[in-house]
Amino acid sequence: MTNVDLTGNNGAISPRELVAFAFVEEAYSKTGDLVAGLVPLFVPILAKRANRRFDPAEFSSAVEKAYDIPMSPLVAAGLAEKLAEFRLLRIDPGEPHTYRVEPSPHVETPLNDSGINQLLASFSQFASESLKKIDIHVPDDSLQNAFLKRLTSVDFLSFVDRREKNYYKGKKLVLNDVVDDEQDAVHLDQALDVLSAAFALQTIEQGGSGADLITRLTGGALIAEVVLTLQVPSSSAALNNISMSFDGPLILDFLDLSTPELHDFSKDLFALIEKAGIRKVVFAHVVAEMKGTLRGPLEAMQRGETPFGPLGNRIRSDSSHAGYARATLDNLESQLVTMGFEILDANTCAIEDLFVFCDLATEEGLRNTIGPLHTNLERRIRDARSIATVLRLRGAIQHAKSIADAKWLFVTRNDVVASKSSSFVVYKNLLKRDDVPAALTDRRLAGYLWFAVGGNLGNLSRKKLIANCSYVMNPQTDLVSKVRQYLTELDPKKAEIFMALMRDQRAQRCLVQSTMAFPSLIRLDNVDDLLEVVRLSTAEEVRTIAEQREAALTREHSEALAVATKRHADEEFERQSQILRLEEAHAHQRQAAEKAVTLRDGQIGDLANRLSEIEVAANANIDLRMEKALRSAENATQLLKWALFITYLIAVGTAYWYAPTDKTPSFFFVTLLLAAIGYWMIPAYIFDTLRRPLWLWKFHGRCEELQVSQHLSKFQIDD
Repeated sequence: MTNVDLTGNNGAISPRELVAFAFVEEAYSKTGDLVAGLVPLFVPILAKRANRRFDPAEFSSAVEKAYDIPMSPLVAAGLAEKLAEFRLLRIDPGEPHTYRVEPSPHVETPLNDSGINQLLASFSQFASESLKKIDIHVPDDSLQNAFLKRLTSVDFLSFVDRREKNYYKGKKLVLNDVVDDEQDAVHLDQALDVLSAAFALQTIEQGGSGADLITRLTGGALIAEVVLTLQVPSSSAALNNISMSFDGPLILDFLDLSTPELHDFSKDLFALIEKAGIRKVVFAHVVAEMKGTLRGPLEAMQRGETPFGPLGNRIRSDSSHAGYARATLDNLESQLVTMGFEILDANTCAIEDLFVFCDLATEEGLRNTIGPLHTNLERRIRDARSIATVLRLRGAIQHAKSIADAKWLFVTRNDVVASKSSSFVVYKNLLKRDDVPAALTDRRLAGYLWFAVGGNLGNLSRKKLIANCSYVMNPQTDLVSKVRQYLTELDPKKAEIFMALMRDQRAQRCLVQSTMAFPSLIRLDNVDDLLEVVRLSTAEEVRTIAEQREAALTREHSEALAVATKRHADEEFERQSQILRLEEAHAHQRQAAEKAVTLRDGQIGDLANRLSEIEVAANANIDLRMEKALRSAENATQLLKWALFITYLIAVGTAYWYAPTDKTPSFFFVTLLLAAIGYWMIPAYIFDTLRRPLWLWKFHGRCEELQVSQHLSKFQIDD
């Protein structure tokens, strides 16, 4: 078994440090500070340069080696002050304008260790099992690093631009192995492209924390790439003066003549372009390229052959899409104009006056640089012509530091074309490293426009990742034709079954994953096994669908049961609540009645007491008045007594006055004695006769005067 270590010694960092990309977007969304999210990316680089003077050129070079992001030294110099704020750098006391790296630069990042470790461990196991089949062993750290590098660059396309070869020759008399091309040999980078794409798609389709982490990784890496390589616009106002030309595959994506995933991303990208007011241009030679791309699978169908590739798969499975592709081919120019594109002939710019900005020799050098010399020549010629034309159209504005100043750009979804052409023109001294390149990837443009006009970057980067992964997992002609050729030689019916299976996306992905897109891994002795694996993948899909349907039914039943149970519980709860409310109302009413009775009893008691008090007071008043009446009657009798006494005295005095003067004392004594005896007898008789009527008369009269006559029955009056 071959052991391979991908880490090398070129400044690459560990997988855990690459995961910091996942928190760039999160930090920016929370703080609005672009640098805050990037700081964790810089820590491992600065840690190797502790106490050394901060050199922007050296730092930017280290960032490019570690993350494959070309960083301008000017950008690095501009970050120095921010890095000092985060205590990664310090100002040298002896040199106020010099920064030095802190002894132990460190910044905490909110890493979810369990989620990250689980994702990377799952990929290591997934990739190791596949690589073991081709007798290759790669350490887990190397696998994880390769996976994260592909996620952060969204570049899985290192092999899809190779020439397409058709191995199918039909039924032959003698069974022979198909002769492989040199490009069909196993390359580890291609294997990791396929395995990374397959695992990323599988994880995203399953959803959950793994899918969320992958989306954050791609979004954060895109922010970092835009910030470190381009001047971030402060507004979208300056974008109105920009002209952008687009490569054919990107426009075909927009026309929905590629995979659905690529169309989904391109639709969002062109919506941002439209929002920014950017002028859309397509060169005439690109239009010719697009027509050739459309014509190939359509003519193959007319010849009765089976077309493959992104468009071939679409038109094989959907006849209406074939009609749409044919109509687009017939009216491509007018449709592009209707969509707002201007068609420009690049030959009008191939003149002596403009060759000073990019001559024909440089254009030829571009052609030889952006791809292998002996493959896809026509495609390389067209891409080189597009980049050279953009340089010529820029004219004197060659050393622009921002996209708005550059005025012209060529946008491609081919990362290799963008990166290699940029390196070549810098090498030829047409542009400097700090200048805006002539060619820009669609992904980087999407990130730039997100800063300029807004949008959902997480969703956009996720769509780009899915689009690239799906594109990788589309089997190319060489792969399908080789399996078909071998099966045709063994049993034509098996070949027919295989071709029917190739209409299914799951079968297509299974074929690519099983062979890792290497035709050389398809042999006469294993093609039957490969057919069985592909067939089982569709059966697996059917089984999965059945399981999903059963799970859905179970879920629906559980949900219905849960709803019914909840409804019953709610109804029971409502009944119990109603009973409790009634009981509470009854208890409240009973308490209110008891309170009312108590209050009424209290009031009655108060009234009784009051009445008793009034009655006592009234009786006392009656007694008082009765006493007054009694006193009046007694006073009357006393007056009678005194009247009788006075009358007696007057009678005695009168008798004495008229008595003879010669009375003796004994006479006087006898007279006085007789008078006294008469006073005792006669007055007593008179008094007893007059006293009671007088007393009663006076008493009743006084009672009537005092209004107590009606109460006489309550009293017992003694004589």
